[in-house]
Amino acid sequence: MRRAEAIAGRHPEETTWLLYLLAWTSGLDHTVQERLARRLSLAGEEARSIRSWPEVFESLRAEGPDRSPSRILARGSSADELAAAAATLAGTTGRRLERALAARQTRLAIAGRDLLAAGLPAGRGIGEALKATLSARQDGKISPRQEFAFALNAARGEAS
Repeated sequence: MRRAEAIAGRHPEETTWLLYLLAWTSGLDHTVQERLARRLSLAGEEARSIRSWPEVFESLRAEGPDRSPSRILARGSSADELAAAAATLAGTTGRRLERALAARQTRLAIAGRDLLAAGLPAGRGIGEALKATLSARQDGKISPRQEFAFALNAARGEAS
């Protein structure tokens, strides 16, 4: 719980009370999670998180050491799920999951209009270039100052 509290303190805009409940119930099976959700009268997303937590936790635990923050985020786990797994799992895995949680807050300084103004044609290519640029930022491969050049290269098929 202390690690959960420390993570919540570092990511207050991302986490909620659900982080603590998920961390506290890590390792419980489906039956217990289901009873807990009913007992607490949870509904909606909170109930779904509690009920699916055993699978989500195991899949986050199994993330390989080469998983980048953007690949972890692509799984679609909530901030509370990432934070609870990071709090529960020690070592490299926990640190990697917390880096992914921090990467959720990454926002691009550029937008599609910037690429259009640079002469790129409107279309899917701009969206794909922005998506690749966001992944590169989340993974720490580029800085905010490098976004525009990276996005231009990505749109032209030159980024890797």
